[in-house]
Amino acid sequence: ACWAKNFDYGAANHRQIGNGPMLVLSDKSLIAPPKLTAWIETVAAEIGVPLQSDMFSNGGTDGGAVHLTGTGVPTVVMGPATRHGHCAASIADCRDILQMEQLLSALIQRLTRETVVQLTDFR
Repeated sequence: ACWAKNFDYGAANHRQIGNGPMLVLSDKSLIAPPKLTAWIETVAAEIGVPLQSDMFSNGGTDGGAVHLTGTGVPTVVMGPATRHGHCAASIADCRDILQMEQLLSALIQRLTRETVVQLTDFR
């Protein structure tokens, strides 16, 4: 056994197993750039993948280190909602994982030089 939040409680936590991939807007180490999150939300809507947006109040992710690389890298954290995420026996919905794969594939296919220029224009 290990400590973990139960992701099925109340409206305060929007991460629900089976409701699509998560888009983490912020955690203790990173605030996702609005241009990047808007682009991801647009692509997800275009391909019909439901997306859950939320903020982590505890802990950070590797995205915190990634976004500080060089002159800065637009970074967002995405993944399936899980229960007991830091345990050897995490629980996830396979549909969320397949939708995550669809979304990542669509993002990669749409990632052009022009998109990169727009996402890295920090003005």
